[in-house]
Amino acid sequence: MLSFAVLAELYDVLNRRQFRRYVDEEDIRGFLDALTREAQWVEPTAAIKVCWDPDDDKILDLAVSGAASFVVTGDSDLLALHAYQGIDILSPAQCLELQLLQT
Repeated sequence: MLSFAVLAELYDVLNRRQFRRYVDEEDIRGFLDALTREAQWVEPTAAIKVCWDPDDDKILDLAVSGAASFVVTGDSDLLALHAYQGIDILSPAQCLELQLLQT
């Protein structure tokens, strides 16, 4: 799932200097182009305000509005919630482990 707010946040994060050693502008554009083509677009409507960081609220808003089963994130503040309104919040490692258990 993707919203315009989350896409803008992702673009800003990927363009941070610390990520430039891993990806360049062409990589970022290619990834975002593919993501925007393949994503299920959701217009967030929940207006959630539970996190100290409003950028984290955007993620929860998208998940709730899109009826997500889970959120996969490396954000420690979101991970500390463990779940929100019945939506599990998992680290990438937890998600991979869950996928391996289901196969």
